[in-house]
Amino acid sequence: MHVLLTGATGHIGSTILVSLLTQHPHITHITTITRRPFTPPSLPPPPPPTTHTSHTPPTHTNIVLDTFTSWPPHILSQIAHADAMIWAMGNSTPDPEVNFNYPRVFIESFLPLLAPKPNNKKFQFMYLSGALASPSQTAPLYFMPAARRVKGRFETFALEFAARNDGVWSSWVLRPGGVYKEGSWMEWTYLHMTFK
Repeated sequence: MHVLLTGATGHIGSTILVSLLTQHPHITHITTITRRPFTPPSLPPPPPPTTHTSHTPPTHTNIVLDTFTSWPPHILSQIAHADAMIWAMGNSTPDPEVNFNYPRVFIESFLPLLAPKPNNKKFQFMYLSGALASPSQTAPLYFMPAARRVKGRFETFALEFAARNDGVWSSWVLRPGGVYKEGSWMEWTYLHMTFK
């Protein structure tokens, strides 16, 4: 299985990459797509093989894409045979360019490359959203309303896109809870409020 990953230079994306490289024997190749050259984080040594496991780590390629507002043909040709995309790029700002247009442009650029596959296997698009994203564009939101609506608007777009292209495309929306870096003030606050 060939998996594409955006956001590999971020906190969550880099954790996803390590997991893909070390824990999933069915993944054979990972392509990270970044705006600058990227080397994956150092990995723990693999466990010794046993008679029941013979995991060969997947290969890794990085593609540098200057802007995510267009996907040139020479880039698309390198990823045309991928089976899945994990879109972990984004932020908590109301920026529609990063949080809506970037993934939309990928979806619309990649779809023409897909043909029906054996066993009705569909391309899997996994969008890492946010715990508080709101698909409703009119619901009253009192905390970060614009950012939550942008993420929610893309969630709706991705799911409707999959429904329109059901023969070749499947969309998944993933909403992790609050995520913070180890050693951050948020971790300290959470630990002290929770376990006091």
